[in-house]
Amino acid sequence: MSRPLQLGHMDQAAEKQFGSFVDLPKIAAPFTTIVNRAMVTDFSKDLSAQIGVDIVSLQVIEEVMNETGPLGERVYKLTGDIHDRVRFVGNWSSGQTEDGHQVGQGAGSTDFMEVTFYGTGLNIRATRGGARDIRATVNGGSESGNLFPAALSSIMGGRNYAANSIFAVASGLTPGLQTVRIRINGTNCSFSGMEIVNDTTSISVRPGNSFNGGKKLSLLAASTQSFNSGFETGTLGTRGGRVLVYLKPDGTVGKALTPAAASQSNLAAASHASEVVTGIYNWREFGAFRTTGDLDFSSVTNSSTLRSFTLDDGTTTLAGNGIQESNHSLAILNAGSLFFTFIGTGLDIQESAGIPITTFNMSVDGVTIATAQSIFPGNNRTTKIVSGLAYGTHLLKIDRVSGGNGAEFRQFIVYGPAKPALPEGAVELADYNLLGDFVGATGTANDVNIAAGVVRRNGTRSMFYGGTWAYAGMGFATSFNTAVIRTGVSASFVELVFFGTGFDIRFGHFGTSPNFTLSINGQTNLGTSFPTASSLLSSADGTFAYTSSTGVIAGTGTSAINLTDHMRVSGLPLGMHRVRLTTNNSTGVLDIGAIDVITPVYGTKTSYPNVGAASLIGPNSLSDSRIFATSRSLNIPNWAQSLAITSAPSTTATAPVPLAEMFLTIKTTGNPLQISYNLSALHSAAGQSAVFRVYVDGVLVGTEKVVSAPVAGYDFLVSDNLIVPVGAGTHVVAVLWFTGSGTLTAPGLRRTLAAREL
Repeated sequence: MSRPLQLGHMDQAAEKQFGSFVDLPKIAAPFTTIVNRAMVTDFSKDLSAQIGVDIVSLQVIEEVMNETGPLGERVYKLTGDIHDRVRFVGNWSSGQTEDGHQVGQGAGSTDFMEVTFYGTGLNIRATRGGARDIRATVNGGSESGNLFPAALSSIMGGRNYAANSIFAVASGLTPGLQTVRIRINGTNCSFSGMEIVNDTTSISVRPGNSFNGGKKLSLLAASTQSFNSGFETGTLGTRGGRVLVYLKPDGTVGKALTPAAASQSNLAAASHASEVVTGIYNWREFGAFRTTGDLDFSSVTNSSTLRSFTLDDGTTTLAGNGIQESNHSLAILNAGSLFFTFIGTGLDIQESAGIPITTFNMSVDGVTIATAQSIFPGNNRTTKIVSGLAYGTHLLKIDRVSGGNGAEFRQFIVYGPAKPALPEGAVELADYNLLGDFVGATGTANDVNIAAGVVRRNGTRSMFYGGTWAYAGMGFATSFNTAVIRTGVSASFVELVFFGTGFDIRFGHFGTSPNFTLSINGQTNLGTSFPTASSLLSSADGTFAYTSSTGVIAGTGTSAINLTDHMRVSGLPLGMHRVRLTTNNSTGVLDIGAIDVITPVYGTKTSYPNVGAASLIGPNSLSDSRIFATSRSLNIPNWAQSLAITSAPSTTATAPVPLAEMFLTIKTTGNPLQISYNLSALHSAAGQSAVFRVYVDGVLVGTEKVVSAPVAGYDFLVSDNLIVPVGAGTHVVAVLWFTGSGTLTAPGLRRTLAAREL
């Protein structure tokens, strides 16, 4: 019994001698009501750097056998949480549902979640709306009333992905260690994540100890750092850049900057010399892998379609009109369009087949970079699109204007500024991206003219919808480059909680005398409540106007459909804000496309590794770069699995299409992936083939499984187990299927897909 413990101590001792890592001190959890609760990281002495919002995914939990709730309840923790910061007490479970991966709770009025953290507030990311009663206790004080926004729409529910709708449970706290207890008062509720808020205007680095090659480096007192000045290397311009935060051998905190390139370059002139790849996105990733529900890219076949989907980060979106699957890639048909929204400074596209006679028009953020050009010249080539953009959200639009055969796109390769070099002897703490200076979008042509220096929050993620809403259909993707969510009912609202200095709501309106009210933090008088702020309403409808003293956005008479509206407010104090747009009548119609947040910092991170269909998420904060001895010694493997939630999906496709829920993402460190799946299937006709294939990042791996049913309706089992070499990063694993003829069905819920890094 003692040997593993001794080996663990030897491993940690070796790391102290030769590695670079941060020590994690432990303390008793303050204000806990859990019996025998494990110690938590002392977040006041852990060398963490914070500003804004840090996202923690709540997706997979495991029972803690030696802890009990105050009434003897069962206790659960987050899988992979080395800090032990979160506990779930009572009737909680985790799993994959039609709202994506989440932690859910039953109908017990004593069930609660307990979170210990360092900050000034805590937000929760809910998976859907509906009536909920959620109450909070901060540091053992009195319990609040219901904190969940009232009269919520269920428009975001049941789509096999988490809406990540944000609401605050604690705010305005004095910076320090906090314990927030969130009690679910009698109604079931599910969460996909939480946001730890540090509502400050500077980076706060807390004291702590680290080791580098056996040398101890300590920060003896908290350090406050400007996020946009004081760099030891690099000069910040107007286009943003990437910052590295580190602890120096002399016990002080330093920062280094790689500025974004001074100017934009397009197509063949593009250069990524000062940029690095920050994300590679296969077109099949943009979907929930369902047989019903949203029209997304997981269901694209060889027929012309219109699709749209936004990833977990709330900003990366793919939309297309007149597209189809071809050779496992995405083809644009004549007169078709493709929109790709991303956050970064550069972009390449990998295409699997291309014929030069096809010509395209192309624009970035509404500015044309190619007209009637054949820019995709060969098979399996990576084509440069753009470099040197100001860091922020950008939108690429491709229109096919002619040609009998078209380029077939496979992957979008996104770039950002390179990470600065770590000085010798220093220990890395965090890194983040500075956005370029905000420059408002001009004109009202359509939504492709995105502003500079913003992080886009798509209308299908992050927001709460109250009242009555519906999807307006995909036909507006060519104007909004996303699905449109619509209401024509009075007192309906859309709300977003964000960290920043302003926003640009991209919306549309039509009907008789459309009338809406804009509020910020519950206030409608912009001039009185926010004297430093300025506003601008831009619309093709000249009768549409904003009154800053009342918050009313109103039109007169009857207006035609208009998808070109911008409602912009800038110059707010840097911090957490809540913007809400509410309808005032039932004669005007409101369409929501996105809210572009004006914010100075942005980081990327992944959720806990043990989940399926969970991609990169983006906090308006820093990316944590600390390495801990405990995480190395535990050697927790990366794994993910996906479980069936759609009963008896079927297909008549004669080319590969996704099998519902047989899809997952997994982050790896560079070791090979072991992939396995099993399922039950049956065919409507005897002797007809059923074919199953495994794809990693859109590329066929292993050998396909072909089964022929001896008789109609014969139930057969299909399984496979293979090892695939992959590089470090986030990878997409999917099982696709098709049939020679007739109907192929996967009965019931008898199918699973799993992947683990070896």
